[in-house]
Amino acid sequence: MTNNNRHLIVGGGIAGISLALHFIERQQDVLLISNRENYSSLIAAGIVNPLVFRRMTKSWRVDELIPYAIEYYTALEEKMRQKFFHEITIRRFFSSEQEKELWLKKQYSDEYNSYMH
Repeated sequence: MTNNNRHLIVGGGIAGISLALHFIERQQDVLLISNRENYSSLIAAGIVNPLVFRRMTKSWRVDELIPYAIEYYTALEEKMRQKFFHEITIRRFFSSEQEKELWLKKQYSDEYNSYMH
């Protein structure tokens, strides 16, 4: 099998553009096809939640992935001259007294306090 470094990407949302840029930076040919009606990127793309609320544990590899995501999307915004990365506070009602107690216990630990305030 020969590898001629040619890629076809269907969809010009954040994921498609990100993938295309990675290939271009590696000097590989890319054809990106988009109908410019990418509703998922406009509506729900990129929701990153650092915590799994059921057990109040951190999401998988969150300590390395959140800083990477912030750096990557900030740079992508500059390249595209568009603003699409917005950090927001997530609020959630406790489902039980036990969940509230677990939150209060973990929010002051060094491992969790940057995500729980």
